Parts: sequence; structure tokens; C-alpha cells
Amino acid sequence: MGQIKSVDSLYSRLIKKIEEKEPFTKYDKIDLSTFIAYQHLRTPTQRKNYNNMVISSHKQINKLVFSMKKNKGQLMDYTDNEIESLIDTFINEKYDVEVPKERSLGFMLDFSKKMTTMLSNHNFIILEASKRAEFISSDNPYCMVKEKWSENWSGFGVVNTIKFFPLTPKYLLVLNDPGDKFEYMKVNKSDVRSLNRLIFSWADRLIFPRNITLLDSLIDVHRKK
Repeated sequence: MGQIKSVDSLYSRLIKKIEEKEPFTKYDKIDLSTFIAYQHLRTPTQRKNYNNMVISSHKQINKLVFSMKKNKGQLMDYTDNEIESLIDTFINEKYDVEVPKERSLGFMLDFSKKMTTMLSNHNFIILEASKRAEFISSDNPYCMVKEKWSENWSGFGVVNTIKFFPLTPKYLLVLNDPGDKFEYMKVNKSDVRSLNRLIFSWADRLIFPRNITLLDSLIDVHRKK
């Protein structure tokens, strides 16, 4: 947990630089990428994705092993009813697999370093919301939009997407294309509204706006879809 706390401590220093419109060094980009990687990988959504991957892999291996034993006649000691029960269990996957929380935490710690490297090699754009506009956040704040050149069949990866991450109600980070650029840009109320819709669509269960009116408007837009 000490490592996670040290990552969280990076946030306040970097936000202060952003509020002062200071340029980022290479190491600042690495620090902010580290913070984003940890924030992304420890969300309930990512834990759920990791658990589903482990469970699916575990069940496929069990299904393969059971099928091999059955085909090789290694189930002779079982009755027909027992074999039917095993088929129902392993082939039809009628059983649960529990993934220890420590495994998903271990994955987060291991992959965060790779993700930090990939993110820090992107161009950084800090968007500043106009007056009377603000960015929302959620329990899954790392949002992605596929690059135009990305194949339809491909998933949402680190390389083939533009990344959006709300930093505060006033600032949002955009990561796009490999490069070393760093710039600040102001966006109007309409652009903020569009970005909030994106953040809303990526949320798992919770939205964090600073006022209820903004939340109500987003819910209305979502219901009309």
C-alpha cells in the first residue's frame, strides 16, 4: 500500500503546476502517467475485467483437461451419472471461480509500469474548461476513443486510442499520438459538454459532478439515446 500512497502524492504537485500553467518536464509527464495508470488499473471496472479474464482462462483450461481425460478413457472409475455431472460442471461451466484480490492488485502493480511508459510517450494536452463549465469525473475516469486508423475488430488499447482523463473540474488531460508535445488549450462550454458525455458513458456505476443540475442534464441526454 505504501507504493500506492506515494503515487497519490504526485497528484497535488502536478495540479499546482497545471494551475500555474507551467510547462511539464519529461519527468512530470512520467509522474502524471504513473498517477493515471494507477487510477485506471485499480478501478472496480478494471478489477472486474481482470477477474473475468482469469476466470475465463481457468474454465477453458479445466474444460480442455476434462475433455482430454474423457477422450483418453481416463474416467473409467466414474459412474455414468458422475460423468454426466462432471460434463455439466466443466463443459457447461456450471461452477464459480473466486479470484483473490491480491492477484488483481499484483497485476495492477506489474502492468502499471508498462502502461506508464506507453502513456508518457504521448503528446499531452491540458484542456481548461471555460467559465461556468466544469468537467465531471467517475469511478472509471480513464476514457478512450479509437483513432480513425484503428481496425473495427480491434479492442481499446493504449496505442490505438486517444485517451481522456479528468484531472479536476477545471482541467482534463488528453493523450494522443506518440510524441513529446505539451500544451494548454481552453475549450468552450459545448466542448466540455461533449467530453462530459464521454466520461459519463465510460462510468461503471458512479458519477462525480460538483452540482446536481449538471448530473441531471447528463442523465436526460443518456435516457434519450
